[in-house]
Amino acid sequence: MQAHQPQGGGAKNTTDPFAYSDAKGRFEVPTQVLIDRLNSYTSNRVAWAAAERLQLLGTQLAEAQRIAAQCMWVSVSERLPTCDHECTTDHIMVSNTVLVTDAGSLQTLGIAHLKADGEWKVYGGEYDFMNPQTITHWMPMPSAPVKQAQGGAA
Repeated sequence: MQAHQPQGGGAKNTTDPFAYSDAKGRFEVPTQVLIDRLNSYTSNRVAWAAAERLQLLGTQLAEAQRIAAQCMWVSVSERLPTCDHECTTDHIMVSNTVLVTDAGSLQTLGIAHLKADGEWKVYGGEYDFMNPQTITHWMPMPSAPVKQAQGGAA
């Protein structure tokens, strides 16, 4: 690309290397310079938009992985819930409340917490027919439902 020469004895504008003034003091920018600037701006905007979209997708992926981890059964032989809460009635450390089941009888489902001494406390209602006899797996409780606004949006 050839450098643009001012027409009519004008001087080069020192604040913008691509703008020149003519003899009447008007400024002009060569067409190719405008095209190059526009292409640079457009490609930069596209790159920024792509980077922002990738960042959003990364955040969404991390949230999906966190939710998936909460929705998976954990074998008690692999890991037990952490007992980091004090039970105010027994004054012992207990886990958060979790769902529990017996892999040999998956129609069983209970709500329990683990005591620091390794004993499970399974909560029962009037009928305990669903509680597992042996606890082989547990998972964190799901998040509370989100109240939806009218029209179905959360």
